Amino acid sequence: MEKVKGEFLIKTIDKWSKKTIEILDATEFAPGFPDISNLKKNFYDLSFENIYNDFEEEVRHNIVYLKNIDYIDNYLVCQVLPDEFKNQMIEFIKYTHKRIFKNNYEIKFLLDVYEACTNNFNKIVQLCYSENNTNYSNRLRLLFTEEMQKINPEFESIVLDTNPIHKNSISPVEDYSIEQLKLEISELSTVKEKVKHVQNIMFDYEQWFLREIACETNPDVEDIDFNDTEFYQFCEIELRRQKTMQELEKNEEKTKTYEPYEWVGTHTELLELFTALYHSKKLERVDGKEFTRKEFLDYIQDIFNVDIKDAEGKLTRATDRKNNRTPFIDSLRTAFEAYADGKEEKQRKRR
Repeated sequence: MEKVKGEFLIKTIDKWSKKTIEILDATEFAPGFPDISNLKKNFYDLSFENIYNDFEEEVRHNIVYLKNIDYIDNYLVCQVLPDEFKNQMIEFIKYTHKRIFKNNYEIKFLLDVYEACTNNFNKIVQLCYSENNTNYSNRLRLLFTEEMQKINPEFESIVLDTNPIHKNSISPVEDYSIEQLKLEISELSTVKEKVKHVQNIMFDYEQWFLREIACETNPDVEDIDFNDTEFYQFCEIELRRQKTMQELEKNEEKTKTYEPYEWVGTHTELLELFTALYHSKKLERVDGKEFTRKEFLDYIQDIFNVDIKDAEGKLTRATDRKNNRTPFIDSLRTAFEAYADGKEEKQRKRR
C-alpha cells in the first residue's frame, strides 16, 4: 500500500499553514518579513490541485491493491489525516482569516495561501470522513465503486448517502468570499445600495463570529444557543445595524434629485453675482469649515451647469469698468423692485 502522495499533500498544507502563522507573528508589530518575495514565488509555483490529484490517484491505486473499503477507510483516517494535524488545521482555519485582515500585511498573498490550505484540507476531510456520521464518505464510495468496476464490471455500486451534510468540513468564511462580495457590489447600481449591502455583510459577519465563539466554547453541543451575555451582544450588533440602516435611509430622504438648471446670462454677470455672494459672508459650509473662493466658484458652476474660462481675467475686466461696476446686480435690484411693485398693485386692486 502506498502513502507517499498523501504524506506529501499533508506536509505541503502543514508547511504553508505554519508559514502563514509565522509571517503573521513576525509582522504583527514589525514593518515586514524579509523573505516574502521568495515565499510568494515558491507558493505560486506550486500546484495544490496537482498535488491533491496525485493523492487521489494514490488512493485509487490502494483501492485496487487492497480491494477492501474498510481498509481504505482506516488508512485514510489514521494515516492520511491524523488527529494532531486535523486539530491544528481547525485552529488555523478558525482564527487565521481574521488575523490576515487585522494585520494588513500582504493580504492577497496570505489569503491565497489560506484558501489553498483550507480548500485542500476540506477536500481531504470530505474524502476521509463520512457525511451524517455514516460508514464511508460519498467521495470514497465513488472512488471505490469506479475502481472496482474497472476490475469487475458487475461490481454493484455502493449506494451514496442522500442529502449529505458534511459535519467535519471547516469553512468558517465560505459565506464571506471576497470575490463574491465584489461581484455582488458590482451588480448594484447606486453608491447608496452598495454602502447598505457592505454594511449588512459587516453586521452579519460580526454576528456569525459571535456564534462561532459560542460553538467553540461548547464544541460537543449541536444547535447551540447563546448564553445571556452572548445574546445581549448579538442584540447590540443587530441594534447597531438597524440604527445604521435608519441613518442611511434618512440621508436618502434628504438627498433630493432636481432637474439640472442652466445659466443663460453672461459669464461676467454670473461672476458679479458670485463675487458679491462670496464677500457678503452670508454663506457658510454646513460642517463649519472655511472654504476658498475657488471652491465656491466651482460649486456655483456645478449648480448652473456652466464652465467659465479665464474667470480671473473676466472678473478683473468687470472691476475695471468705469461707469458702473455692478450692472447685473443693479438689474437684480430693478427686477426685485418690479416684482414688489407688481405685488403691491395686485393687492391694491383686491381692496
